[in-house]
Amino acid sequence: NYDCSIDNVFSPHTFLNFSRVSNLTIINNQKILLTGKMALGNKQNDFISILNIDGSLDTTFQNRCKGFFTSNYSNVNNVSKVIEGTNNKLLVGGSFKSYNGIKNLAFTKLDLSGLVDNSLNYAGLSGFNENSQYNNVNCILENIDGSIFLGGYFTKFNNVNVGNLILINANGTLNTTFNIVNTGFRMDSNVGLVKTILKRTDGKILVGGNFNSFNGNSVSGLVILNSNGTYYTNYNIGTSVKSMSLQSDGKLLVCTGSLLKRFLANSTIADASFVIDSNISSSSISSFKVQSDDKIYIQGSFTIN
Repeated sequence: NYDCSIDNVFSPHTFLNFSRVSNLTIINNQKILLTGKMALGNKQNDFISILNIDGSLDTTFQNRCKGFFTSNYSNVNNVSKVIEGTNNKLLVGGSFKSYNGIKNLAFTKLDLSGLVDNSLNYAGLSGFNENSQYNNVNCILENIDGSIFLGGYFTKFNNVNVGNLILINANGTLNTTFNIVNTGFRMDSNVGLVKTILKRTDGKILVGGNFNSFNGNSVSGLVILNSNGTYYTNYNIGTSVKSMSLQSDGKLLVCTGSLLKRFLANSTIADASFVIDSNISSSSISSFKVQSDDKIYIQGSFTIN
């Protein structure tokens, strides 16, 4: 409830056994989409469920078969990101290799009944490389025209070398108007990790994650790209960015895990007026959420004095 008391009307524990919840999203019909590890009776519901607003299971979402699967699923988050896209489709990214027994590598589209949307066909190609050790989609951003940014930990898509961030058309083919050539995101000599994507009001694309170079440019965890994927400039914030969000005035909030920082609209200049309350002693911030009134929820390990 708004006064921080427990809402006893909400009661999912009567049928679900949660061993891990990795993500929670409120979809437009006010239902609650959960990803993680959940079991219904003795059936593993890997790794996605939809709950009604009272916490009861939405039985119209048919994910009672094998769910998302990869060979070492006990050690990873098979589903890393789910968003509700256009036409009531769920866009799902992760490290999975199949969904309900059907091959789906790292990214798929579902309708609200849990069925695969077969319009995502990659023009007959394979999408992500089945034999690659780098196959994890961590972040998804859908554009108004239906094209989709996918970011994560991968180096090949539809048999083309790519650098951790791609733009695909609604059918899964590469959209070549956005093209990262060269090495893409790197952490020293290793493949980097893209964790979060955001499009600014001026059309520039912000990309955050674990990396310290982009196509040979020295960067620090948060980079700005032009709409075609070329380098624009870099934020000086460190080598790791977990999440980011825009406020209604265009100012940018960035979470690194150890701090929450705000930048002026369409600028790399820090907002000196944003100061975390001195009564909050934080050792880590795992996530944050901006409300419609621009107030900010934070989650993590901290003490309020």
